[in-house]
Amino acid sequence: MPYMEKTFDGLCALRILRSGDVSCLTMIERPDNPFGGLSLTTEFRGHIFGQPYELLRGDVGHLQSIYKLIEHQKDRMGIAMRRLNQSYERRSLEDILIDYIIAFENLYLYGEGPGEKRFKLSHRAGLLLSSLETRIEERRKRYEQVSSFIQKAYDERSTIVHGGPRRKRRLKVNEDSINKLGDYLRQSIRLLLENPEPSLTNLMF
Repeated sequence: MPYMEKTFDGLCALRILRSGDVSCLTMIERPDNPFGGLSLTTEFRGHIFGQPYELLRGDVGHLQSIYKLIEHQKDRMGIAMRRLNQSYERRSLEDILIDYIIAFENLYLYGEGPGEKRFKLSHRAGLLLSSLETRIEERRKRYEQVSSFIQKAYDERSTIVHGGPRRKRRLKVNEDSINKLGDYLRQSIRLLLENPEPSLTNLMF
């Protein structure tokens, strides 16, 4: 794997592991560069100021695991990971929302034909993320929270992209809602990296 690709896979792994602004210097491939074909510039891509990113000693093993899994799932989950990375370069919360929903569609609607995407996406995300709970009642509660929130986020994305009236119970696009949606996306990517083809039927409560 080329050095640049390894570097960006490592950056992606950090971003999947947890939220917080983490970026790197811009790297430009130059065949005439005697130092391995790479040049570093002082231009940052991403947010220089924002949420702090904290990597703990106990995170190293999980980070290494994510890094190794990324290489094997690029064909299946490449769009989701690319959209997560691109969201770090956005300056608009609405643009970040659009990136996140496209990533969710790649994760939960991969290979799907035309149909009711809003329900399928929110239902499947709710099932998968609620599976982290061990107690049935907590799992049901988590399912309702996740599926309802993602439905609102999906509706808001559709309104931003296509226009039209907003629903009465709409998602307010602010830093809190975007961070929450980003956390759901990271959890989804981690779970699907570890188990690419989960049987969502078995997750029903």
